[in-house]
Amino acid sequence: MASKERRDADRRAAAPLAARIREARTAAGISQEEAARRIGVVHRTYTRWERGETLGFIGHIGAIAQALETTTDELMGEARSAPDPASVEDLSTKLDALLEEVQQLREDLADLQKKQSSRRG
Repeated sequence: MASKERRDADRRAAAPLAARIREARTAAGISQEEAARRIGVVHRTYTRWERGETLGFIGHIGAIAQALETTTDELMGEARSAPDPASVEDLSTKLDALLEEVQQLREDLADLQKKQSSRRG
């Protein structure tokens, strides 16, 4: 009796994730057979995952996300929040400054290389 209760509990736990896997697959426009092939499992195994009959897919969540052209966060149901425009602007400014610094370093390196080659020649 305990094993039946455990199976039932596993199915209840797997159901929401299984539904998101199914939704991601249909959104990607691929069949169960194609999803199974991409992940590297047999069709029956994949079908059981999508039905929520087993939690065996947990160890394959990264491969499932890749095969279904989504993210593990989306499969796990983690909400994505829109980035804060101020933080995006701040990161953009920092990136611009870093790119300018890289350009200056390249120019300095080129100058040093010219000096060294003129000393040798």
